[in-house]
Amino acid sequence: MEKCDSSSFSRPSFSPAVFATPFRQAVATALLTTLPIGCATTHASSKPAAPITTVATVHIPTAEAPDQADTDAEEEVARSRCSYFEKLQASQVSFKKVKDYHYGLAVAQDVDGWTYIDLSGNPLSAERFDYAEPFDGNVGEVSKNGELFYVNRQGGVGRKKPEIQNETPDPKKFVGLDVVGIFYDGMANASIGFNDYFVNETGHIQFQEDSKWIYHDFSEGFNAVTRKVDNKAAHVDESGQFPYSRLFKVAGDVHEGRAAMKDDSGWLHIFPDGHDAYSKRFMRAGDYNGGMAPAKDNSGWHHIDFNAKPVYPYRFNGSVGPFVENMSVTVDNGRWFHIGRSGKRYPNRKVCRD
Repeated sequence: MEKCDSSSFSRPSFSPAVFATPFRQAVATALLTTLPIGCATTHASSKPAAPITTVATVHIPTAEAPDQADTDAEEEVARSRCSYFEKLQASQVSFKKVKDYHYGLAVAQDVDGWTYIDLSGNPLSAERFDYAEPFDGNVGEVSKNGELFYVNRQGGVGRKKPEIQNETPDPKKFVGLDVVGIFYDGMANASIGFNDYFVNETGHIQFQEDSKWIYHDFSEGFNAVTRKVDNKAAHVDESGQFPYSRLFKVAGDVHEGRAAMKDDSGWLHIFPDGHDAYSKRFMRAGDYNGGMAPAKDNSGWHHIDFNAKPVYPYRFNGSVGPFVENMSVTVDNGRWFHIGRSGKRYPNRKVCRD
């Protein structure tokens, strides 16, 4: 493999100002000052790297139509320029962090702050915030300089978040209960004196909690519980009974009829009756959503189907999340982005456009 020597090649003499946007101007400046022109990427070929056509004398058009005589040369320069732009984008342009899509918009953090992006990665507006919460209907809550604001789906910013009137529980339903918590899947924590219970939405007491266990929220009729003395985990049903006798190291909520669990051999999914959904074990596993669940094996993070088979050939070394609105928050090599159900990365913007 021969080392690429750029000393004999000239750099382009065009100005970054010819590019239409500040972003492209900034990238052009980076290219002019950091990238050697004429050095191809090193590879296994024994042939020396061929220099890229010198562009010092080529006119880069702005708004004017190009001269016919220069069209071929300019097109080749444009292709080379786009190649460098795309390489730079692939290596440097990324969000610092992203969250799940809600109502077609996702919270994302870039170098200037927090914003909302669409499926193409385009920001909702030029405004940046110190923090942003996912959209809830037509409203997203944001903060800037210690003040709370809200934004709508058109990018408008308001000072006060609209008041949301929560439905007050009918006191007649809960006579005799001192405290009633938030309902999840039709069940809520409640207390009478020093005793804790779970009640349904009619106020009927389903069962009294066992003080030896820590209870969580119900999901699809089951509650993931943890035993206080040894942190062993399992599930109880809506009558407070254990549907199986096995104990696990970690128990997850039931989603789509399966729960992510950890036993002595690793992570897997089980059915609510305690039977394994498949025989394989993973290093980590998450909740199913839309027939797919996050999982990590020796090659990295990916998504699996109900049979524990990968749904795409890629692996990511950071993490993948459950699919929300057909998108999964994914981290790879320190970069945050979204992937679709085929494993395709979003946003998939091109820096160079036709």
